[in-house]
Amino acid sequence: MVFRHENQGAASWGVLLDSLRDDDPAVFIRADLADESAERWESWLDRHSLCFVEIVLSEAGQAGGGSCDFLDADDDAIEELEEICVRLPFPAHPVSEDEPGTRWFLGQRGDLGRVP
Repeated sequence: MVFRHENQGAASWGVLLDSLRDDDPAVFIRADLADESAERWESWLDRHSLCFVEIVLSEAGQAGGGSCDFLDADDDAIEELEEICVRLPFPAHPVSEDEPGTRWFLGQRGDLGRVP
């Protein structure tokens, strides 16, 4: 069952119909690719409730205002980020990828940041 679509149609999120009776089912993501035969549902987060926290964090990053940012950094920048910021207790995701995945940090001024 799909419950979220990215605003430009790049991805969809959903849960398996067989898991709808579970208390907190796993969430899957499907990227919208030019080659539709390559599209696959892949694990996103292990719990539905975590997905909603991720939605709030992601949407805050898109809202602007300077309190949240997205960082596509190299290893040195990530190491510096880990030294000066606090990593939020949120699992790296998507879970189908090798670590480190996307991680969330809290800066010294209370700013949020996301590192893929």
